[in-house]
Amino acid sequence: MEILFSSLALVSAVILHLGLFAESISVYQATDTGPVGAGDDNVILNPRFEDGLNNWSGKGCKIELHESMEDGKIFPQSGKFFASATNRTEIWNGIEQDITGRVQRKVAYQVTAVVRIHVDNVTSAGVQITLWLQEPDFREQYIAIANSQVTDKDWVQLQGEFLLNGFPSRLVIYLEGPSPGTDILVNSLVVKRAEKIPASARPISKNATFGGNIIENSYLDDGTTGWFPLGNCALSVGTGSPHVLPPMARDSLGTYESLSGRYIIVTNRSDSWMGPAQMITDKLKLYLTYQVSAWVRIGPGATGPQIVNVALSVDSQWINGGEVEFNDDKWHEIGGSFRIEKQPSNVMVYVQGPASGVDLLVSGLQIFPVNRQVRFKYLKKQIDKIRKRDIILKFSRLESSNTVRNSVKVRQIKNSFPLGSCVTRTGMDNEKFVKFLVKSFNWAVFENELKWSWTEPQEGKFNYRDADELLDLCKSYNIEVRGHCIFWEMEYAIQSWVRSLNASGLMTAVQNRLTGLLTRYKGKFRHYDVNNEMLHGSFYPDRLGKDIRANMFKTARELDPYAALFVNDYHIEDGSDIRSTPEKFIQQILDLQKQGAQGTLGIPIWFTELDVSCPNEFVRADDLEVVLREAFAHPAVEGVILWGFWELYMSRKNAHLVNADGKINAAGKRFLSLKKEWLSHASGYIDELGEFRFRGFHGTYNVEFVSTTEKFNMTFVVDQGYREGIKRVPSACLATKTNLKQEYQQESSASMETQKDNKGNDHFETVSQNMIDSSSSNAPNIILNHDFSRGLHSWHPNCCDGFVLSADSGHSGFSTKPGGNYAVVSNRKECWQGLEQDITSRISPCSTYSISASVGVSGLVHYPTDVLATLKLEYQNSATSYLRIGKTSVSKEGWEKLGGTFSLATIPDRVVFYLEGPAPGVDLLVESVIITCSCPSECNNARPCAGDGDENIILNPKFEDGLNNWSGRGCKIVLHDSMADGKIVPLSGKVFASATDRTQSWNGIQQEITERVQRKLAYEVTAVVRIFGNDVTSADIRATLWVQTPNLREQYIGIANLQATDTDWVQLQGKFLLNSSPKKVVIYIEGPPAGTDILVNSFTVKHAEKIPPSPPPVIENPAFGVNIIQNSNLTDGTNGWFPLGNCSLNVATGSPHILPPTARDSLGPHEPLSGCYILATKRTQTWMGPAQMITDKIKLLLTYQVSAWAKIGSGANGPQNVNVALGVDNQWVNGGQVEINDDRWHEISGSFRIEKQPSKVMVYVQGPAAGVDLMLAGLQIFPVDRKSRFKHLRMQTDKIRKRDVTLKFSGGGSSSVLGTFIKVRQMQNSFPFGSCMSRTNLDNEDFVHFFVKNFNWAVFGNELKWYWTEPQQGNFNYSDADEMLDMCKKNNIEARGHCIFWEVDGTVQQWIKALNKNDMMAAVQNHLTGLLTRYKGKFRHYDVNNEMLHGSFYQDHLGKDIRANMFKTANQLDPSAMLFVNDYHVEDGCDTRSSPEKYIEQILDLQEQGAPVGGIGIQGHIDSPVGPVVSSALAKLGILGLPIWFTELDVSSVNEYVRGDDLEVMLREAYAHPAVDGIMLWGFWELFMSRDNAHLVNAEGELNEAGKRYLALKKEWLSRAHGHIDEQGQFAFRGFHGTYVLEIETVSKKIMKTFVVDKGDSPLVVSIDL
Repeated sequence: MEILFSSLALVSAVILHLGLFAESISVYQATDTGPVGAGDDNVILNPRFEDGLNNWSGKGCKIELHESMEDGKIFPQSGKFFASATNRTEIWNGIEQDITGRVQRKVAYQVTAVVRIHVDNVTSAGVQITLWLQEPDFREQYIAIANSQVTDKDWVQLQGEFLLNGFPSRLVIYLEGPSPGTDILVNSLVVKRAEKIPASARPISKNATFGGNIIENSYLDDGTTGWFPLGNCALSVGTGSPHVLPPMARDSLGTYESLSGRYIIVTNRSDSWMGPAQMITDKLKLYLTYQVSAWVRIGPGATGPQIVNVALSVDSQWINGGEVEFNDDKWHEIGGSFRIEKQPSNVMVYVQGPASGVDLLVSGLQIFPVNRQVRFKYLKKQIDKIRKRDIILKFSRLESSNTVRNSVKVRQIKNSFPLGSCVTRTGMDNEKFVKFLVKSFNWAVFENELKWSWTEPQEGKFNYRDADELLDLCKSYNIEVRGHCIFWEMEYAIQSWVRSLNASGLMTAVQNRLTGLLTRYKGKFRHYDVNNEMLHGSFYPDRLGKDIRANMFKTARELDPYAALFVNDYHIEDGSDIRSTPEKFIQQILDLQKQGAQGTLGIPIWFTELDVSCPNEFVRADDLEVVLREAFAHPAVEGVILWGFWELYMSRKNAHLVNADGKINAAGKRFLSLKKEWLSHASGYIDELGEFRFRGFHGTYNVEFVSTTEKFNMTFVVDQGYREGIKRVPSACLATKTNLKQEYQQESSASMETQKDNKGNDHFETVSQNMIDSSSSNAPNIILNHDFSRGLHSWHPNCCDGFVLSADSGHSGFSTKPGGNYAVVSNRKECWQGLEQDITSRISPCSTYSISASVGVSGLVHYPTDVLATLKLEYQNSATSYLRIGKTSVSKEGWEKLGGTFSLATIPDRVVFYLEGPAPGVDLLVESVIITCSCPSECNNARPCAGDGDENIILNPKFEDGLNNWSGRGCKIVLHDSMADGKIVPLSGKVFASATDRTQSWNGIQQEITERVQRKLAYEVTAVVRIFGNDVTSADIRATLWVQTPNLREQYIGIANLQATDTDWVQLQGKFLLNSSPKKVVIYIEGPPAGTDILVNSFTVKHAEKIPPSPPPVIENPAFGVNIIQNSNLTDGTNGWFPLGNCSLNVATGSPHILPPTARDSLGPHEPLSGCYILATKRTQTWMGPAQMITDKIKLLLTYQVSAWAKIGSGANGPQNVNVALGVDNQWVNGGQVEINDDRWHEISGSFRIEKQPSKVMVYVQGPAAGVDLMLAGLQIFPVDRKSRFKHLRMQTDKIRKRDVTLKFSGGGSSSVLGTFIKVRQMQNSFPFGSCMSRTNLDNEDFVHFFVKNFNWAVFGNELKWYWTEPQQGNFNYSDADEMLDMCKKNNIEARGHCIFWEVDGTVQQWIKALNKNDMMAAVQNHLTGLLTRYKGKFRHYDVNNEMLHGSFYQDHLGKDIRANMFKTANQLDPSAMLFVNDYHVEDGCDTRSSPEKYIEQILDLQEQGAPVGGIGIQGHIDSPVGPVVSSALAKLGILGLPIWFTELDVSSVNEYVRGDDLEVMLREAYAHPAVDGIMLWGFWELFMSRDNAHLVNAEGELNEAGKRYLALKKEWLSRAHGHIDEQGQFAFRGFHGTYVLEIETVSKKIMKTFVVDKGDSPLVVSIDL
């Protein structure tokens, strides 16, 4: 069974007598003049009882006439008499008058009564005016006209209106309502024709500051100024709230200033309404809509969930500005809105809610007018994406006459999106009502006529007649119908006979209701609201148990499987009711599903009862437009039903679109205007392909074809689709005008499939190089018959046909030189088929060749299309491979230049060049092909690819001189020519050496190289090694450098390591650089466990060659934002997908229609997802799931974002990981992962990049345990346009990192500086930009110079870690850290302390691991005391316990409390230091152990234990960063209100331009985010970083492209300004926070001043004393 998710708009009024605005029918026929009362005359006879009780009667009771009562205490308000209805035994008893002949149909009447009550012990009661009418067929109906609370103290005026649609046979008006025994007193009753209210004027709000906060001192810069405590509570200011605006405010405001991090704390609250308040009377403008936004939190001591509410008191009337419920110590968003429509005397805003005694915290309260028109621009783009489709009308005819250039007009008749309205049976009697309904709506819902209270008001007495007649009306006009509702949970809406049943009787009645209703109307209602308003009522579960709700759904599905079954509730969408938040609605649906009400989130959303209310019809129109545009623009919304449209027939006043007299008001006109906007029209001419293209809304269209001889019309339907659609106008349509037939096809842009040759081999792509023009080269062309002057000689069509045409007989649009030829490749069945030539004998190894070809395409082409140049490389003893060497995109008829380069290290047995690429059926045209060697001299002299290069500093490197110059390091070394009975022989040369009798892992073979290496030079080390013996088949081997400094300190530098085996020689390779001039240097091989021999065949140490800088990548047609996944929306079943492993794949429906949030942030307005998902079942391994080959769709060096929805089936034990993975030549690449422990859909987000040409790339989704079903929806993999996001980040950076500054000049002679020219130059940005460094770096003056010039913070790589400061128990080394601190202090560089402890087991010293619990606890305490006492006040931050999300050594050995105790003790020892948590993979979506959610939970747990966590460290070791993924993590963490630092940022790419791009992404994202307070790079100098290819400066001091990008950003973030001092003696500018120099140059002198722009929310005024 399917449960559909819907939202009920703002419905508040409750109508007595079954909620009816029922029909009224008269026995007379209406006339133009009307009966009595048609004008302003009162239709009530004897309205003030001046003629006694004539014309009046009691309705089930007595009536009496009075001059006074209660000994004169009660007397008439006007006139001499009043009447009483007394002896009342039922609530409907009262005083009545028959007005049957005196009212006119379709005319609005106003009713006014002056009433009060009288009885002992009742001081107030509800009194209602009701109209009872009887139809000619004797059906009775009731219209509730007005109701109000009436007292026994004063007369009250009761007022309302009614309108009759039909012709009743009898009509009675009466007063009723109070409980039996209570008298109703009536002084007068007037029924007059209602005056027409003049149309409201459009409100004009002058000087509306959209987005401007009206709250004074919102950021609390000035303490509590502007605020006052409501009640006798106390207000003070604290720090530690979020710096980011709440999400809904961000959506409205766009780029924004950061919040201050300060909050109001409200203490001593003795009542729930007490809190901070502010008067805002003079700041509000009438009719403007204000958005409310704030962060709130509660203190300890609450029992159960607490409600916090932003409220307004408008002349003592309460208005809800938004509320939230929570039960934790996190910051929560409040979002809401309000509008004031009458001029108030006093308006106060206040925050209230938690129970008395519970502290309330409020931060960043924003109340600002909303600019709806700006939002509409975005919504229009979004609507275009999701509600329109690209259409091709394809015209053809039987005869040969041409259709080209004939005109076409396309007009949309109907939009297929469901727009409906509520209707009532009485509305059918008003022909104007019916006309508007059928013209304006395509769906309907019955207000009351299907409710149980209407169809069975008394047990066994059924009334289906009204519903039947309404259904007949809808059917006759092709209007679809929703069934509202089978049950209603609100007790007041349930008949008294149902309430009186016992449990057994009630269960029977429920079953009978289901059976009777759904059997009668099976297949007639498209939807049913099964049990209305379950979030607000609980009548049925209270009496029949929790399962009754799910059983209602299950039974309904069994009785009518055609109907979609909905949950339905109100205040879901507006933030004003904590009972019905989206989160609670979701939980309710999930609970129903668990009980068997099948379905899933991702189901369609409908607005089922939409209305908006405002006396001003223009404002009402604005409100309606907001909701309609938001709904129509949202991909999850599939329909909108208005809760009526006709005045007096709606449950809310001032919500109508059509006035009672049938006139359409401004709101109705706006509705019709939007409907018109959402109809598409197009006109133009049929093109050369017989096609006409346009983009239009889904729905029904009429197309008109006009030629000189004929004209015809036909209709077609544009349904929702996820690919481009063709509507083919068939040949018969143009030959005749009868027997019309439509043929529908789907057309999608051609996608590259894995290409196969005739032997079944795959073709794989490599990087295309820049196009070259070979005409400038004098090198010979290695292509024979390059211009086809000799036909196809030397060329061969590959599994297709080929021929040569001359220029004068060829294709139009393809001009060649006179007398020239070109080749045509036709009858192509596959993309890879084309034209080839063998070039094996004409190329040389290691030479670079350039290609230049002139190509084109012809046939049924959908431009653009690609033509590719490929090399086929055949080897005798291995598989054939393919190398793509060039590519061009042909976008029109005519020749295009195809260029590229290639170089082969070795020459295969056969090399074939060929051209391929266009789609099957498309002819490939080739005019010429030129391939030349870039350096002809190289090509003429075959040479090896690598020479010996610089001299090897290792003596006797291949042991040709025995073991001379070598020695054993703690072991023996032996020379061999073979071992193991000849099974082990040298890889090269005649001998090799072994290090044997090894008793420690550091034992090995060594050589001293002290005099042969130079400082500040990079050396490359290469060793050929293997292992032998001790039953070890593989082990880690390392090349290490031991260095002794002049002061006899020892250092170890790890050069390289790898896994070596006992079966093959392997090459160990790495680099090193010495910063200082050492006393002694030894290089050695070590690593395997004791007893395992190390074998060395050769050892080379040479000065490292300088690698040429990588070129900037040139990526043709990157197609940013375009999904490379085939059939992602599953509109074609599982086509394109295959099961990885022996699992099964099927397609099901019910997944989200919206893209996951991070994908939406990247893509902006987007098409909806289809709601289909892949279901992977029969999974026997965790890696099994859906997969797809994407080899040919990946472009090298492009960054791809990954996005998907994932869900798991039942049966899982504990949380499950789901991972989007890539198999890149069988190597696993992480595309993002998520941990799931419930039955909801979860977002997977991540990113990746491929930098080397792969042979095969497969994407697959894996993860949950075997036996657990996996569901995947909407997998998106698309290249990211980083530059477009930078525009947003620059604006955001300007908001949060700059400040308005006014320089105010004063002092002696200041008047003379008027007009003087000044320059302002920023010297330093105060934002913390730092880097990691090590002690050895201090010996390199070039490193130090770069560091102090470009960083203002430092962190030590290892020198403060416990394993460095105390490697053996009691053996301390603080000298390195001391020296590094001295350097920082000398250069005014702040330092972070990294780290006091490290939780990961592999980083803990062996001596600590050997301790028992008590001794370990003592060692921990001693380390804390020793470190923090020694460096008290010297480190601004400490990472207290590193990587607690990834390790648990101390917690496992010392208990859970140890972590919090570390923080508490550290704070006691050095209270000036900010204490951080620090972990990795928090920001990139690739590690479920360290998701932002888990990080937040860890921090909150620490805080609950009293840990003074002062900051959040995100290490930032990231690959292929994508801005929205990083920003999403920052936004989640920012809610904690703690400063965030990137503590170990590095990015890695072989291509330094790409590395620069990655670095720019991270720096811009961090600098633009208000929660980020600092950035530390994890190094910058090559060979002194933990990751390869992450450096900004090459080993020998050359700045690379990534380093240049860093410096460019630093320069961009320095401000400069110049100009003249104005008449006020001031100069104003906006600049980044930091230190500035001011230069004033007058005729007589030059003045230099420095000043500081610190962070602040208000403009800074700097006084300059001259």
